[in-house]
Amino acid sequence: MSTEPQRFRSKVDRWLLLVVGCGLVVMWLAPIRRMWAGRPVDALDVIVPLLTTALMVWVFTTTSYVITGDVLVVRSGPVRRTIPLREVQRLRATHNPLSAPALSLHRIEVTYGARRRRVLISPEDTRGFVTAVLKWAPASAVDGLPRG
Repeated sequence: MSTEPQRFRSKVDRWLLLVVGCGLVVMWLAPIRRMWAGRPVDALDVIVPLLTTALMVWVFTTTSYVITGDVLVVRSGPVRRTIPLREVQRLRATHNPLSAPALSLHRIEVTYGARRRRVLISPEDTRGFVTAVLKWAPASAVDGLPRG
């Protein structure tokens, strides 16, 4: 098997970009309006939007899924989860809106481990991702997703 890491970026829904972008603009409006009006700006008025903006940029620029060796590494901002590929039992298409390291509602539910844990991800290249996982876990069930 190839040991060259395969990186799959998260698909990003435009509506999510719009919602997050608008939210950030609204957060920045209060300190900007205060500055324009010549009123003092508290440190928290700037720190909270600054940290929130930094977190959103971090999440949007790092959300990816890397298959390296025999593991799947799921990254999204401060979240990092490592899943042994031999434990993957099922890949299933879903539009589940639960919070997840995925920037799109076009998601894959990855079921793995003895406790049947789950993680929702949204690789841009769904077909390539499924093909890469099946190289390591050929017995995994695939529901509603394209195969290589």
